[in-house]
Amino acid sequence: MKISHAYFFLLQCLLLLFASASASSSTTTAPSRYESIRALDENGQSKQLQHANQAALQHGTLILAVKHTNETIHIISVTTTSPHRRQRPLAIVHTITPNTFLLCSGVQADARWLIDKLRELHQQMQVRYGSSGAGWAQRLSSLYRAVFWGIPDEINQWQHTRGLELERWGRPLGVQSIIIEHKQLCSLEPSGVIKLPDPHQQLAAIGKHSADILLQWRSSSNSGSLVEQVRVACEGILPRGTVLSISQIGTDISWQMGL
Repeated sequence: MKISHAYFFLLQCLLLLFASASASSSTTTAPSRYESIRALDENGQSKQLQHANQAALQHGTLILAVKHTNETIHIISVTTTSPHRRQRPLAIVHTITPNTFLLCSGVQADARWLIDKLRELHQQMQVRYGSSGAGWAQRLSSLYRAVFWGIPDEINQWQHTRGLELERWGRPLGVQSIIIEHKQLCSLEPSGVIKLPDPHQQLAAIGKHSADILLQWRSSSNSGSLVEQVRVACEGILPRGTVLSISQIGTDISWQMGL
């Protein structure tokens, strides 16, 4: 009888230990929670889009597009070549149509994908309709949105990417861009948001230090030559010795200046 009581006691102890271990593991092990890469934070912002935009701002090449009152447009960009060595004109300007030009700053592979898709779309529309028409800023915005959010054409408010084979990526495009269409400027962020320039100062900027230079340019006087305006806008932001390349859209005119 004593032996049976001992076995019964041991069995109770084992059951209590097992129950205690199960309870402990259930309280210490938090259930895994899946979070989509497209999830929004408490402010309704996408962390992935914020990271993509910051990457372009911190590591992308500085590019500015300036439209003057006489309708001429100059492109200013940081270059690594010597100011005494002539850079190939408009090396950073990519022609989409005879009147549409694209400038990109950020991840080069993503920029090349954007350029190729826009050119492919232009060719398709030329074959199908005989003309690609206007609205290239909206088409570019559609590409940004489709890649990250996966918005199909039938519910895409722009419906400008129809006919292209687009895959939904696991991340947004790490590129900021400026598009010039019929001498009208606008810039786009990785979210696909189109930003129009100040009507009194037709200026767009992307890449590293672009926000600071844009602010300093707007707060300075518009008087003086383009070179002087660039120098004032970049003062205290870009390091001394930085070489800038300046080109004029639609011409072979280009030169370099050092800060």
